[in-house]
Parts: sequence; structure tokens; C-alpha cells
Amino acid sequence: MGRIRCFLERRREELAMFYSIMAEHGTLWQLKREFVWGFLVKESTSCTMLRNRLGDICNFTSLNDGFPWYCEKPKNSLFNCDTYSKAWSPNKAYLPKETQQRDIYYLSSKPDNDFLLSTLQITSEMETGNRKMDTPKTPCGQLSPKYTWQRKHPVGVIHRTKWKPTLCVDTLESTARAYRQCLRNRRLWIPGDSTSRQFKASLHDTFNLPRPSNDLNPQLLEDKQDNFSVACKCPEKGQIVFKRKMDGKTMSLINKT
Repeated sequence: MGRIRCFLERRREELAMFYSIMAEHGTLWQLKREFVWGFLVKESTSCTMLRNRLGDICNFTSLNDGFPWYCEKPKNSLFNCDTYSKAWSPNKAYLPKETQQRDIYYLSSKPDNDFLLSTLQITSEMETGNRKMDTPKTPCGQLSPKYTWQRKHPVGVIHRTKWKPTLCVDTLESTARAYRQCLRNRRLWIPGDSTSRQFKASLHDTFNLPRPSNDLNPQLLEDKQDNFSVACKCPEKGQIVFKRKMDGKTMSLINKT
């Protein structure tokens, strides 16, 4: 009898807990918008991606690449929606309301009190010879994204150190010409963390371009020849901060850690 040790980042009860927070708040972390009048008067209000969680709101969706972004209107009569200064997070997470889910939330800080299933009894049979995987016939480019981008089940596996799609066959050559043809007249938006930044860096390698900076600022790769762009807004830590001059004429997007 052998023993297999496997590390799971999150168990299904933990994932369900995080999804419940996302469903209620639209985010795991508390978000704020700061409004400023002159140099001394400031007020911060709560922000969210869910319109129905707030009363009177300022709609900043246009500043968030068209993705929903709402903040409560300031109570001070000196402020209006145009007097905002920045968006920030107090680094406080939303907590689950249910007692059991809240206990699950604190498991990482109290590992000795872990009450979730942590061991499984598995029976396996040894196979001899080389096992071959069935290869789909449909090219991935011919499948709708609703089939290849979903959470319900895996769309591929790592088999002998190589990625194998389970729904289609990858026919895209890893060449600059093939990638250019795939991205022609399109805009690719990459959110996420350091893994997303690594994906954008690999695109630079494929196109034989200098590697992008490792800082946390938003990055944009534009190509006029084939009319495509790749926008990467993937900070691993810190927060996105929208700032603009108080005269309302200049706006820029920066990232602060």
C-alpha cells in the first residue's frame, strides 16, 4: 500500500464560501472612492460592481473599461461625482454572514481547528504500457468561447508535461505570423495577477519584442500593422488608483502598491 500526498489550494467548501461573498458584494475586498475639495476637505465612500447594493450612486463604469463600477455619492454638499480623487482599498475583506462559512474563512489562521475533510481513501490499479489520450478532431478556433471558457468542468489537462485540450485540438502554431493572424482587428484584455503578466510576457517573446516591465502599472501593447492591441491590467498586489487633476481636463490611470 502506498501513500499519495496532494496539496489542494482550496477545498470546495472554501470555494463556495468565496463565491457567496462575490455574489453578495461583487468583490472579496472592500473598495473606496475618495472625494476632495481643495486641500483639506476629504470624504471616502463605498464602491462596488453591484448597482443594487448602494443608494444614491456615482457611476464610474466608463473609468473601468466599461465594467460596472459604482460608488456612493458623498454626503458633504461640497462634493459631487466630478470631485473624485482616487480609488483605494483599506485592505479589509468582506466576511461571510453565516457562522459556518465564517469559521471556514478563518481556517487558514487556525489550522488546528480544521473541521473540513482532509484525507481520502483511494483505491487504484496499476497499468502497464503506454496509455494514449483520445484526441478531439475539432480545431479550438472553431469552437465558441462559451464552450472553452467556463467553470463547470476542466477544458484541458496536463499530460506528460504538455497541455492537452479535452474539447478540441490546438492547431495554432507558436509563431508570430500565426498569432498576428489570430489577433488581427481584435483587442485582448488581460486581467489577473502575476500569471497573467507572464502570459503577456510570452506574447512579447512570440512577437520577438522586448520584455515588458515588471512593475504593476497597466500596460498596453498596440500593433498598427494588424490593428490589434493587448491591454494588461494585472497587478499582483497594491491597488488600481484613478487620478485626475481637479480642473477636470487631465486624467490618467496609475497603480500604487
